[in-house]
Amino acid sequence: MTESYDLAPNDRADESVLAIVRHLFSVMLANVDGVVADADLEFVHDLRVAYRRTRTAFSHFKGVLPASVVDPISSEFK
Repeated sequence: MTESYDLAPNDRADESVLAIVRHLFSVMLANVDGVVADADLEFVHDLRVAYRRTRTAFSHFKGVLPASVVDPISSEFK
C-alpha cells in the first residue's frame, strides 16, 4: 500500500490531517469486502495497515484537531 497525499506546505494543518484520515478510511473500506470474502491475505494486510496508521495519526496530531473530535475517535481505534 503506497501512500500519496495531495498536500501543500501552505495547507492548514487540520485540513491536511483530515485528508490523511479520509484517505486511510477509504483504504479500510475498500478492503472490507475482500476480507469478508476471504479472497486474499493482502486485503487483511492493507486493512490492518490503514487501521494502525489511522490510530497513529490521531495520537501524533493531538492539538491539531479539537479534543472533542479526536478523543472519541481515538478511543474507538484502541
